[in-house]
Amino acid sequence: MVSKIKHSMGVLFLFDVKDSTKKVHSSNDVEQQIFYGLIKNGLQSVLSNIDYKIRIIKSTGDGYYIFIEDRPDIVLLFYVELLNAFSNLNYKGSFLEIRCGACYGRIGIIKKPSDIRGDLANVVARCCANAEINELVITETLYSLISTSTMISNLDILLTQLLDVNAKGCEDVKMWLVKKKLKKK
Repeated sequence: MVSKIKHSMGVLFLFDVKDSTKKVHSSNDVEQQIFYGLIKNGLQSVLSNIDYKIRIIKSTGDGYYIFIEDRPDIVLLFYVELLNAFSNLNYKGSFLEIRCGACYGRIGIIKKPSDIRGDLANVVARCCANAEINELVITETLYSLISTSTMISNLDILLTQLLDVNAKGCEDVKMWLVKKKLKKK
């Protein structure tokens, strides 16, 4: 039996590990458990660093759907903390590289089994698919909510509109690239 759906407004965030299938293709069961454990531990360390209402909705194995309530600009802090955490995670001699997507809107959250319903799940997956390594792609709706946040300058974030996106099923969604500025040496 599926529990009732709770509808909430907020940010739906998705991240996954780039080329994870290739990374675990020749791994045995124990090595795969280590790989997926690294991802989970990386996420848990981020959640322990951010004192805010952030909920894990669902695991995809190599990534997670996350829900952030009330403060859309927290997505910027969450993204930067993920980059920091994952830059130190190494599996079989290579670092885990993530890509991220986020959007804002009304989402249906099912408590048990934990899952999501609604168009935002499709949109956030398309945002994530348009991100390259260490990038976050967001919708224009989310951009409009965070574009004046002081977190952009405090976290050294660059925002750039994406003009050529592949968003099957949501072609009318405008997307923005969020990227951490590289430190000059």
